[in-house]
Amino acid sequence: MKLVYIAGPYRADTINGVYENIQRARIWAVQYWRKGYAVICPHLNTQFFDGGINGGTHFSETNIFLEGDFEMLRRCDKIVMIPGWTKSEGAKKEHEMARHCGIEVIYEGEDWTGALEPVVVSSEPKSGTTFNPAKFDGHTGIAISGKAKSGKDTLAQMLLERLGDGWRREAFADALKVEWYDGCFSWQPTPESKEHKIEFTNKMKSSNVHVRQELIDLGQKHRAEDPDYWIKRVDLQSNCIITDLRFWNEFKYLKARGFLMVRVECTFETLCGRGCPPINDPSECELDNRLDDFDVVVSNNAGLEVLERSVAEIVQTLYSCR
Repeated sequence: MKLVYIAGPYRADTINGVYENIQRARIWAVQYWRKGYAVICPHLNTQFFDGGINGGTHFSETNIFLEGDFEMLRRCDKIVMIPGWTKSEGAKKEHEMARHCGIEVIYEGEDWTGALEPVVVSSEPKSGTTFNPAKFDGHTGIAISGKAKSGKDTLAQMLLERLGDGWRREAFADALKVEWYDGCFSWQPTPESKEHKIEFTNKMKSSNVHVRQELIDLGQKHRAEDPDYWIKRVDLQSNCIITDLRFWNEFKYLKARGFLMVRVECTFETLCGRGCPPINDPSECELDNRLDDFDVVVSNNAGLEVLERSVAEIVQTLYSCR
């Protein structure tokens, strides 16, 4: 069994920040255990040991921990550099030592801009994520499909956090929400911003089932007049994440423009537990029988930690194909 070492930021300005760094490292450690490696995660090995080594000072303890980490790293076959490592002095020293000792380096996420190629993720299904490896040939954007409350927006936000600057969110329904708002509040003397209209409509939709139905009816009304009505009202550019892919014509339009097509799947019980049982409407059902056409299918029934691993796999695969 190969031995790998997880390297990434530990220290932070607050205790909560340290805790979050430990949890991120833990997620990566679990992922590599599941890949068949034995894993050393120094974040978990000395978590919150600060001040516990003979009452040592911050500086002396940091050196002791780093020396111990180096000793473990020397015995490893690989080191995994997780997102954020370039901002950690300790992780950068671990990276330098691994390169000096000839230890294989795996770069996860977006932090490495050097000449080495990022690791290519396996095409085998992991963490509830199914990949079609033949379809990964470089993409200009990401389109996410799924039923209401399946986790589309959560997945998109996680992707945006990992992909970093240059990526942005768009949605076909944004123009729909703005149009609904304008129809209801056209009497307002001072025009509101687009962001306010979308936020207000989202709150109304969540608290009032009649508003949700009005949005569906308005969307279908314009689609009956022109199937591409809402497509024409979204600003599609490179590095764009569409969060509400619902119809086959939208699928074909985005696919032809190089988007990575992602489907989020949940069980009936999961959706009901989230307070949103499936409804029988084309906006919710039209793509249900087209799972084989998607590049990635994510199963989102097991919580945020599992979804985070799926996001990591998607991002790693995107970078390995660019």
